[in-house]
Amino acid sequence: MQTGEGPASQPQGAQPPEAPKPAPAAPGSALAALKKRYEERAQAEKPAPPAWRRWIRPAGYLAVLGMIVWAVRSYTLYTFPADGTNMVPLYAPGARVLVHVGFRTPEKLHRGDCVLIEIQVQGRAVRMVSRIVALPGERASVTDGKLSINGKPFIEEYLATAIVEKPRGSREEVTVPEDGLYVLNDARNSPVMDSRDFGPVRGGQVIGKVIATVGGGE
Repeated sequence: MQTGEGPASQPQGAQPPEAPKPAPAAPGSALAALKKRYEERAQAEKPAPPAWRRWIRPAGYLAVLGMIVWAVRSYTLYTFPADGTNMVPLYAPGARVLVHVGFRTPEKLHRGDCVLIEIQVQGRAVRMVSRIVALPGERASVTDGKLSINGKPFIEEYLATAIVEKPRGSREEVTVPEDGLYVLNDARNSPVMDSRDFGPVRGGQVIGKVIATVGGGE
């Protein structure tokens, strides 16, 4: 017969008690100091990342900044005073127009577009708004203010009859170069120059396309 001196029997299915967890090292104790030294040594022995990896993030920032600068320079919008009489009645004297410099090469422009151009007059840069009437490779001529393209009269629906009365000057037929555009003023009697005076403009002389009127005018 067994006595009750042995360990007490546990109920069937009961879990043994968990072993007590060690108490965390108190701040300032020798164990905490040892742990800190171990972490510092592990950090010091950690290999440094390769040089190329350290430049990835700065290079990414520079690439994004470059794209932003390119976009701003390529698609800048600004206003210009269309204060002459050469585009009446489309733009009244004193009007201001919005110019999109993202459209400045012949392949991005179309017949009928109004553009801001820059020409040299007696050694001075002059900017003005005019309308594209002939494209690269076309033959253009003006007789008494009326336009002909490739030897055939061209009907300019954007012109009002009053604007072409008593037009000034004519221009014999010229072939527009591949990087050029032929521009005329809507007011054909205006003293402001156009391709009747200086011939086709080159792509580099186009500042941008007029996309809206933003105020002013009579």
